[in-house]
Amino acid sequence: MDTACYRKIKKLWKYQLVEDFDIDTSIQVSPPVDKTFYRLDSGGVLLIRKGYAWDGASGPAIDTLNWMRASLVHDCLYQMIRLKQISADHKDAADKLMKHILEIDGMSRFRRWYSHVGVSLFGYFASRPRGQRPDKITCVARGGQGTTTGG
Repeated sequence: MDTACYRKIKKLWKYQLVEDFDIDTSIQVSPPVDKTFYRLDSGGVLLIRKGYAWDGASGPAIDTLNWMRASLVHDCLYQMIRLKQISADHKDAADKLMKHILEIDGMSRFRRWYSHVGVSLFGYFASRPRGQRPDKITCVARGGQGTTTGG
């Protein structure tokens, strides 16, 4: 095949899980979600598999050790909402779970509070489905001639 087609990745992932991680989210779904890099069972246990990539804390938040587990779980749940694998009704539960993990991992009360306020107010933009606009696909043939579709 002489043609290579690609899409630009709009977001760069900063971290990649090197071993499986699981947590009880209390987010019950039916049927379970089982994808390559994560599984949410009907009882609410989220398994994030080795190789999953995420971008850490968002906005003005800083990636500190007490942010990492919360950002991993929160990003994975928001991804499921974006992809319509779970209902957008679970956004608040994902936000509250993030705040709970931040507390368990030792983040100060004030920093937890403003982090939770941030995702509560602005997380909609990160969790909303993005399927309205297709990716721009560029195909380049031998000799450098290209075509673009979508986007």
